[in-house]
Amino acid sequence: MKYAAILGCQWGDEGKGKLVDILSSKYDIIGRCTGGANAGHTIKFKDQKHVFHLLPSGILRENTECVIGNGTVICMETLVSEISKLTNLNFENRLFISDRAFVVLPIHKFLDSKSESKLKDKKIGTTKRGIGPAYSLKIARKGLRISDFFQKDISKKIYDFYMDNLSPEDLENFNLEEEVKNAINNFKFLKRFIINLDDYLEKNVYKSNKSILFEGANGALLDIDHGTYPFVTSSNPTIGGIATGFGFPANKISEVIGIVKAYCTRVGAGPFPSELFDQTAKHLQSVGHEYGSTTGRPRRCGWLDLVSLKTMIQKNGVTCINLTKLDVLKDLPYIKVVKGYYLNGRKITYLPTRLDDIYQLDLDYEMFEGFSEDISMIKNFEDLPKSVKAYVFYIQEFLGVPIKYIGVGEKRDDLITLDIQTFS
Repeated sequence: MKYAAILGCQWGDEGKGKLVDILSSKYDIIGRCTGGANAGHTIKFKDQKHVFHLLPSGILRENTECVIGNGTVICMETLVSEISKLTNLNFENRLFISDRAFVVLPIHKFLDSKSESKLKDKKIGTTKRGIGPAYSLKIARKGLRISDFFQKDISKKIYDFYMDNLSPEDLENFNLEEEVKNAINNFKFLKRFIINLDDYLEKNVYKSNKSILFEGANGALLDIDHGTYPFVTSSNPTIGGIATGFGFPANKISEVIGIVKAYCTRVGAGPFPSELFDQTAKHLQSVGHEYGSTTGRPRRCGWLDLVSLKTMIQKNGVTCINLTKLDVLKDLPYIKVVKGYYLNGRKITYLPTRLDDIYQLDLDYEMFEGFSEDISMIKNFEDLPKSVKAYVFYIQEFLGVPIKYIGVGEKRDDLITLDIQTFS
């Protein structure tokens, strides 16, 4: 497809980066639209693991252009670090950063941590990467954009930014002279990559006819509008984030690939109807290496929840699915999926808005036989164990969207690609 999007359909950590890396060879441009260094996309290539927080996952493909859009919030220090570690890659004329993107400075991380600590036993569970304060100040029209760093008085603007947003007591935690110096030095490093994104799209997409794959960050259930508020991120990881976070017309996107983990995980606090607290949870966490790529925190684990998932599939107009980490379910005696919600004895087909209602849900499960075979080397769907195929078919039928890719291992080529026409 000429313009396509890859979006996480759960609470993030679904495995978006791997598919972006695989498909990026088929696209001219990979675009990041929302979020910041709170995202962590893990790719295993040539026995080396890469974790990208800001760089688009297509950066490992030498002929692919990577663009960080205006809807992101960029910790310049983190981005400089990620670029500097990839010494064997050429970034010239391959990496582009929108000058409309907002920046994340140490002050944002400080405010994030301070705000979280004040919540005591009601913590959101943020990554403390400064994302919330950066978006809050953006919406309050008080933020700093990449474009501001081209101004002659940028040193004063940074200084005033700290003075305006910190109390005298909080200011004691910072050496403002160093803060200004570090921010400007990071900008100087990144300056060669900064562009006007509208100009870039006009020349490289609308006139040159290049294709784009949009890389989603976080997950749909963390969306500030459509997720489990307030236990959400501060941006829109859903399909609308592409239009606003990249300035790209939504009606041109013809394929939306929803990334769905074969079970559910969540980092931090917040409702999680199908969460497990038994040996199965420990199995999923251990075998699936379920530790946050951004924070290192252990992820909460549970069964796949098809009810909330179907809502997110519909909201995002998902046209096909990449089912990931199916191999992690190996050696479980049985596999369950949530197929129904009951609230006060009444069946509902959606995730409630109110947290109190979510916590009171009764769940209806479908159960499948487990499997013990190693499926990581399998390339054809027909070669999967019978119980695994039954599980996959059930998911597809329930969601009403074809499954096009199945992840069966960590490596780039541990993937089954399906002919949708044959499989449906």
